[in-house]
Amino acid sequence: MFIEFTKDHEIINRKKFKDWVLSVRPKDVRDKGISDRVLRNFKRKIKNGRGLKNKSKIARMLFEYYKSKSTAQ
Repeated sequence: MFIEFTKDHEIINRKKFKDWVLSVRPKDVRDKGISDRVLRNFKRKIKNGRGLKNKSKIARMLFEYYKSKSTAQ
């Protein structure tokens, strides 16, 4: 199990986050300002093992959306 500590001292399961990102559909994040192409490229990076290593804008946006979805449930 991979656990990652974020800046604001929240604990997330890295594997669950990756699985969630891979399951996100473009229409789910389009209103967040994430285009279909950007999402597709980010998913490709995750599949190749490089997606979460950088702190890109898309990674931060998806993480914020993930946090809001997980706290809403």
